[in-house]
Amino acid sequence: MLTYPTSTQPLSTIDLPPTAVSIEPPGPGLKRDYSGPVEYWQIVRRHKGAVLLATVAGALLGFAMTLSEPRIYQAKTTLEYQGINEEFLDMKKVNPVVDTSYLDSDISTQVKILESRALISRVREKMATRPQPERLQPPDRLGMWRTALRLNAPTADGLWKQALGSAADGVRVRSSGTNRIIDMSCDSTNGQIAADFCNTLAQEYIDQSLEARWKTTEYTGQWLTKQLDDLKIKLEKQEEGLQAYANATGLIMTSEKNNVQEAQLGDLEKELSVARADRIAKQSKYEMSSSSPPAALPEILDDPSQRTSQTTLYDLRAKLALLRVTYTTSYAEVRKVMAQIAAIESSLEGTRENVATRIRKEYEGALRREKLLETAYAEKVHQLASKAEETAHYNLLKRDVDGTRKMYESLTQRLKEASMASALRANNVRVVDPAEEPEAPYKPDVVRRITFGLIFGAMFGVAFSVLRERADRTLQDPGDVSYYRCAVPPLP
Repeated sequence: MLTYPTSTQPLSTIDLPPTAVSIEPPGPGLKRDYSGPVEYWQIVRRHKGAVLLATVAGALLGFAMTLSEPRIYQAKTTLEYQGINEEFLDMKKVNPVVDTSYLDSDISTQVKILESRALISRVREKMATRPQPERLQPPDRLGMWRTALRLNAPTADGLWKQALGSAADGVRVRSSGTNRIIDMSCDSTNGQIAADFCNTLAQEYIDQSLEARWKTTEYTGQWLTKQLDDLKIKLEKQEEGLQAYANATGLIMTSEKNNVQEAQLGDLEKELSVARADRIAKQSKYEMSSSSPPAALPEILDDPSQRTSQTTLYDLRAKLALLRVTYTTSYAEVRKVMAQIAAIESSLEGTRENVATRIRKEYEGALRREKLLETAYAEKVHQLASKAEETAHYNLLKRDVDGTRKMYESLTQRLKEASMASALRANNVRVVDPAEEPEAPYKPDVVRRITFGLIFGAMFGVAFSVLRERADRTLQDPGDVSYYRCAVPPLP
């Protein structure tokens, strides 16, 4: 049975001889085997000062970490990229660069161009020529304190270069991929410089796009001008050679395809066809007049005077027949009628002979004309056959001249279109939202750093308290005796 000394002193301050107490391995205790939230809360309550101190120290450490970090301002702008209508003024025929016509890939390409080192360096050089802003402040709080205390304060040139360099390094460009909008941001240690750099970058990008397109068109125009000069000289030489060959061979051209002899041959062929048709028609009339009586000819039957004379002749014959019934041929009236009948018959017979003679003469003239035309046509064919080789060579030279002339005219038209396209200078980029000076920096986030400092400080304080509590072997509560299983012998 264990006996404990009676004393007014706390149990934790009783002094026992080293040999009076035998300590055995710890057994199951009352509280120390229970590691739930209640025990931790009690530990925190017993060490609330240390936890509070660690929490405040963590917050101060988080704030102190922001003192040396520069304050970063972010300016943003938005651009809209539109595809170029190459059908306008037929510009695609004067642009040697192929347009892919894929808007998504084209926007991705423009994003890479905006992030290119050459464009950013160009903007940086342009910004460097501008006057520096007045009263530039150091970006970090330590620098501001050094400036206020005049302890190794940074110079205005150094602050200007630092702000400009951070702006050049802080350019970020992205696109959503679902529209034509390009978002661009710029980080700098000065808000005004960040906004100016962002706006200048957008304007330089637009100017560079226009300049690149204009230079391409201008180069095309220069190339076309040189080609036109060469083609003009070539065309003049070819035309001189063609004319010299025509003079040497005696070829006289009336059009782009035919010469004088070919034109004459064509005219003779047409005349021969007409003459042959006329001869056939007149031969038909002549043969009909030769095989039929003259009175049956269409020219006689259709002649009004012949019909009148024939009617008069019929009337006189009828009258003569009546007179012969009563009178003899010696009667004066009978002789008169007989004389009239003879005169009319003689007139009709002469007219018929004249018609037959005229038909025969017309046929003979048509036949003669056809033979003459055939002779002239054969002679002209023979002349052309003798100059066939010269004509073929002339046509070959003529085709070369025509091809060069067409190319010259086409290049002249392209040069006019290139001049118009270079003067147009269409812009397909629009600034939707220009960058404005930010009111406050977005880095470093002081509130966030302090919050993280509070959290980590509190965690450190709690961990420190729990470890200290576990490492403490002194008797704090009455139940700790059973935890250590102290074997105390009876005092003498």
